[in-house]
Amino acid sequence: MAPINIMSKPGQQRIYASPLAWMVAVMVLSIGFAAVGGFGLGAIDRPAHTVAAVQLSFADRSNGAVDVIDARTGHVLQRVKPGEGGFLRATMRGLANERKRRDISDDLPFALERTQDGHVLLSDPATGRLVALDAFGQTNRASFERFLDDRKLAAALPNTSQGERP
Repeated sequence: MAPINIMSKPGQQRIYASPLAWMVAVMVLSIGFAAVGGFGLGAIDRPAHTVAAVQLSFADRSNGAVDVIDARTGHVLQRVKPGEGGFLRATMRGLANERKRRDISDDLPFALERTQDGHVLLSDPATGRLVALDAFGQTNRASFERFLDDRKLAAALPNTSQGERP
């Protein structure tokens, strides 16, 4: 391994960089960043005024599709076919896994809202988790935002009480 000279004058003591030293440094930095994040320095403050909101439930179908349901009316707003809706599926899987870890029922709806300042937020009232969808880009945000904008989708698909549920 090549020596790294950290002294200003040639010929003085040389220090050899060790992979173990680098791993320890990365670990210390990771723990430090995790601690800072745990104290809420990167937390999102919930804006005070909501201008649009919908309660959403999600149901897996036996064919691999996922139904996005207006929890208030029970109407299917969208049926996400297998292999489609990657961001929507991944986001909801993360929130559902958090509920499983905490042994919380998956029957409680999630809250999707648009704030007065234009932010779109997805929250899980059961766990307190909040996802600021703006952070993932316009296309990913739009995959959820459409449920706030196009409530006419509710009439397009049948009521889930008549549909298939695992």
